[in-house]
Amino acid sequence: MANGTGIGDNHINLYTALIDQLQKYNTIIWQGPTALIAANFFALDKFCSNPLLLFVLFIFNSVLIYSFHRQVINQRVIINTTKKAEDELRKTFGIFIPKFPEPKVKAGSLLIWTLYMLNLMLFVYSAIIVL
Repeated sequence: MANGTGIGDNHINLYTALIDQLQKYNTIIWQGPTALIAANFFALDKFCSNPLLLFVLFIFNSVLIYSFHRQVINQRVIINTTKKAEDELRKTFGIFIPKFPEPKVKAGSLLIWTLYMLNLMLFVYSAIIVL
């Protein structure tokens, strides 16, 4: 390889680029749902008496949650690729690369399903108001 250590500079540069992408995704992934939930609290206060607006809010939330879901899937691909790069780097720089235990439930998935459930409750609530 390029530097004689078994790990080329290109490999390290690629790993750095993957980590940078993960940092960008993390910013979106935690700020997006927080903003969505906060906006919904304000909207629910204003729309509570109008079931049609609640239904429109449900549709809008569905689109945003789906978009967020796609971002989490993309982030998972970057994470998996980064782990492969870490495995290679660990052969030479093992003491510098932490190994975290694999969670049973991934935070992104838990957040997505929580948002879907809250949105479903909004739909049920708007349907109850109509009836």
